[in-house]
Amino acid sequence: MNSKSILLLCMLVLPILCNSFLSHERRHHHTNYHGASKNFKKIAYVNGISNWYGPGILDSFGINSPCYDIIILCFWMPSYVSDALGIWQNIHSNIGSNDFGSTNAEVQKYILDQFHKNGKQLFISAFGATGNPSGDPVQVAEQLAEFINQNPYIDGVDIDYEDNDAVMKGPGADYIIAFQKALSEKVHNKNIIFTHAPQAPYFSRTVYKDKGYYQVEKEIGHLIAWYNVQFYNQVEDTYDTYETLFIESPEPFVETAYKQIIDLAGVPLHKLVLGKPATPADASNTGYINPTSLGKICTEAREKLGYELPGFFIWQYKNDAKCEFADAFLKSYFPAVY
Repeated sequence: MNSKSILLLCMLVLPILCNSFLSHERRHHHTNYHGASKNFKKIAYVNGISNWYGPGILDSFGINSPCYDIIILCFWMPSYVSDALGIWQNIHSNIGSNDFGSTNAEVQKYILDQFHKNGKQLFISAFGATGNPSGDPVQVAEQLAEFINQNPYIDGVDIDYEDNDAVMKGPGADYIIAFQKALSEKVHNKNIIFTHAPQAPYFSRTVYKDKGYYQVEKEIGHLIAWYNVQFYNQVEDTYDTYETLFIESPEPFVETAYKQIIDLAGVPLHKLVLGKPATPADASNTGYINPTSLGKICTEAREKLGYELPGFFIWQYKNDAKCEFADAFLKSYFPAVY
């Protein structure tokens, strides 16, 4: 074969081989993309609800939500149970009929069965911004464990500890660690999933002097499945651009962008769920961002950093029951899927 024939063969064969390789790469990328979207957690907190009495309560709990697959009912506190969780605790009398069972336990079991039938999970949340626990952490854990053991029809428990003063001065991290160790031990159902919902600044090693959730993850990270991170309500730290949410957060809460939490605090990406308010009204001050813009920012992080987020959550469900935030965000972040 002369040189001209070889050249002609190369011109004919190489494009075929390249196209075949690129086609394989596209299929491989597309498969990963779909896999990521399938495992992506879509979480909503339920605090206030639109129906406080009757069967409509179930819809207010998100049991038939087309967009959210993990629902968290709020809040348990040492002295009382509030809002949506208070309704769930006494669900039989609040529904006002025996249509779903004749006791609280029967109705709670029915609700959990329906969640599972719809491919969803049901969690409860403890504390919240206004429910800072006081007293011995082990005793508080025993109280919550007793509540869980008496109301066992749930998949998980989310710990929303927001005692800013305690975290800033140092004892907060020690309190959380002692509390979670005791809670994990005292809960009868060892399949319960434990998550925490820290404010993003709590991960800063500089601000909290190697305490905060850096210490929590280091000492008891194995007890916590993931973190529902509150990237909002931090005034100057708005977490609403690619730079501030993923690369570098500004003063006063430095080192709390995604890359900094991963690189400096040592928390793996798969444990960092992105939290945002569903509407501007759901934020006390800053942090709300248009869901389409949020999706674009997250896409930029995927393309530049290789970050595939494990999920997102919104506060709160009653203001996104029609999935307006969720749909816009998911279409922006997973355009080939949604």
